[in-house]
Amino acid sequence: MEQILALDYQLLFFVNRRLTHPWNDVIMSLWSKEWPWILVFLVFAFLAWRKRSAIQAVQLAWIGITIGLTDLFGYHVLKWGIGRLRPCKTEEFVRAIEGCAGMVGFPSNHAANAAVFAGLWFLFHGPRQGALALGCCLTIGFSRVYLGVHYPSDVIAGFIYGGLVAFMSFYLLKRIPRLQFAAPDFKKDRRESVDENLQVKRTLT
Repeated sequence: MEQILALDYQLLFFVNRRLTHPWNDVIMSLWSKEWPWILVFLVFAFLAWRKRSAIQAVQLAWIGITIGLTDLFGYHVLKWGIGRLRPCKTEEFVRAIEGCAGMVGFPSNHAANAAVFAGLWFLFHGPRQGALALGCCLTIGFSRVYLGVHYPSDVIAGFIYGGLVAFMSFYLLKRIPRLQFAAPDFKKDRRESVDENLQVKRTLT
C-alpha cells in the first residue's frame, strides 16, 4: 500500500510540476471544463433531431441520464463516504492552476463521467468511434492530474467506476422492451457477418 501511495505522489509531481508549460495550462484547462462537452452533446442531439433518428435520440438521452446519475452518486455517496482530500488541499508542491475545486476528490467525477460517455459510445457505435471517445476520456483524466485537483489514483478509480456503470447501463437498456432497439446486438451482427462471408465463399466456389 505504501508503494502504491508513493507512486501516486510521484506521478502527481511529475504531471503537475515537470510537465508545466503555459500552453499546457491553457489546453488542460479547456479539456477539463464542462461547457465544451455540453456543446458537443447538444450538437449531436440537434443532428439526431434533424435526421429524425429515434435510435440516436434514445442513445443520447440514455448517455445523458447515465452520466447525471453517475455524477450524483459519485459526489454525494462515494466522494463524501470515502472523504479523501484533494492534493491541492494537502500537498504544498501542487500547482492548482484553476484553484482547488471542492474538498474531496476520490473518485474523480470528471473521469467517471468521461468513462461513462466513452464506454457507452463504444458500445453504441463500435471500436472506431469508441477509440476516439476513449482518447478524449483519457485526456480529461490526465488534465485533472495536471491541474492539481486529483491524484492519479482518483482518476483511475473514476475510470473503473464509470466503466462499470457504462456496461451495466448498456445491458439495462437492452432489457427494456420499448428501448432495446437502440442497443446494438453484437452477437446477432456477428452471426450475420459470418453468414454473409459463408455465402460469399459458396458463391465464389
